[in-house]
Amino acid sequence: ITLCFGDSIVLNGDTSYASYDWTPGIYLNDSTIAQPTAYAIDTITYYLITTDFTTCQSVDSVTLNVIPLPPLTLIPYP
Repeated sequence: ITLCFGDSIVLNGDTSYASYDWTPGIYLNDSTIAQPTAYAIDTITYYLITTDFTTCQSVDSVTLNVIPLPPLTLIPYP
């Protein structure tokens, strides 16, 4: 997934599990819910570890590629 710096996106984990752990938890509004909002600050790969009601775990991942802001050039007004 490619985003511009400063954008946000909702990550869509399956909501049928007992618990969720998005790691690393940085740039997320909540790393313990199925569908957290991620804020595009740096390119990052998130891993989602889900646990079902019988304590079986599964892992999936998503990479957010962040396009940096272009450099700002200021020109003095004559």
